[in-house]
Amino acid sequence: MELIKISEKIEEKIKLLEVGREQLKLRAKNKAVTMAEYDKQLSKSILKLKMEGHPATLIEKLAKGECFQYLLDKELAEAMYKNAITGLSTIGSELNGWQSLNRYQTEV
Repeated sequence: MELIKISEKIEEKIKLLEVGREQLKLRAKNKAVTMAEYDKQLSKSILKLKMEGHPATLIEKLAKGECFQYLLDKELAEAMYKNAITGLSTIGSELNGWQSLNRYQTEV
């Protein structure tokens, strides 16, 4: 493989890592916001159910049922964050492979 082609691939992977790093920041913030929103809505729901006189043994389950969409959003944000981390790791591994190939081609 040509050294120019290898260099282009290395540059491409570096750019992907730079973009991915910025996306990871956004996903981390989204994860934190959705987690906080779920906790806030769950506590509001628990308080409301207590004030309505529901049995203490059912309050948490009922509150979670009322807040299912917030939980779904939270889980999705967490999955997207973890997916971004895995993707960046994969790109880093690809970059290492291209760099190794570059070293091999340079030595030959």
